[in-house]
Amino acid sequence: MQDGTNKNHYLSDKDVTSIVIPISNEALSLSVPVFATHRVELNPLIHNTNQPQNANEEPLPMNIFSATLSNDFKLMLQFIHQRNEIDEFGNTPLHYAAETGYKPGIILLLSHHSHVDPINRFGWTPLTAAIINYHLEVAKMLVDAGASPYYFFRNSESPLTAALASYQFGLAHNMLSRPCWQLFRQLALYHALADAARKREPSYIQILLAHGADLEYPVLNIPHPLNISALLGDFNMVVRWINARAPLERRDGTGSTPLMNAARGGFYEVCAILVMNGADVRARNGESTAFTYAVQYGHTEVATFLLHCMQSATN
Repeated sequence: MQDGTNKNHYLSDKDVTSIVIPISNEALSLSVPVFATHRVELNPLIHNTNQPQNANEEPLPMNIFSATLSNDFKLMLQFIHQRNEIDEFGNTPLHYAAETGYKPGIILLLSHHSHVDPINRFGWTPLTAAIINYHLEVAKMLVDAGASPYYFFRNSESPLTAALASYQFGLAHNMLSRPCWQLFRQLALYHALADAARKREPSYIQILLAHGADLEYPVLNIPHPLNISALLGDFNMVVRWINARAPLERRDGTGSTPLMNAARGGFYEVCAILVMNGADVRARNGESTAFTYAVQYGHTEVATFLLHCMQSATN
């Protein structure tokens, strides 16, 4: 994260993102804070579990959902046979206990073998609800019980990236230490690396690499971290990716290499460090090279440097 920015970044009402549900093609839009300091409600229809909203309304029926939302342990125990039921939003009692951070309820539900990774209509698991509402102890309890940190709930965000972005490295380490299907895990780790590049955030790169994140992993629909950093002109991050042995010629969705992206932006130092480490100055994207991109966008110093490199390579 860049200096001077607020670590608790909030989305505006207009900054609505698409939430991808892993088990279906359905997508819903939802505007929520990435890390909330207040409760993010999973069920917008529920405001008070004890009182009717007006004189003509009936109180909510007594069941495990109302018991969980009111943090009523004895009543939860009475309705524990409903532990895996879902409401109209796809939420289970475990979702609501995680949302409110009600640890006794979490313990009760887990001890009665509630499903730990049910996915609601927004693509959220109980672990997601705990992370979003910043209930970190509850999140650790769920991870210890086997909850997966790799379900994506908003584009490329997962409980893992949320924990990393909030600098909860202990929780992230706990997540990464759990066994997981490797294909699913590598995809989530790659997303996290790309997220670090976009946010210019070097602090958790080493954690991801130490836990097996692969910079050569072939993902077609996610820009490579080195490409992202080169496009942003982020010299320090580019150096980190190079030191981690990132592939220098990985193409992005436009067919450009990191060197081409750096040349397009006129980032001389980034171009120089890429060439110094072996980036191919003669690589082509159709009829274009890094040199022609520099010329096209009016970056004379970069163009002169790349022309000299091309001539030296020819000789």
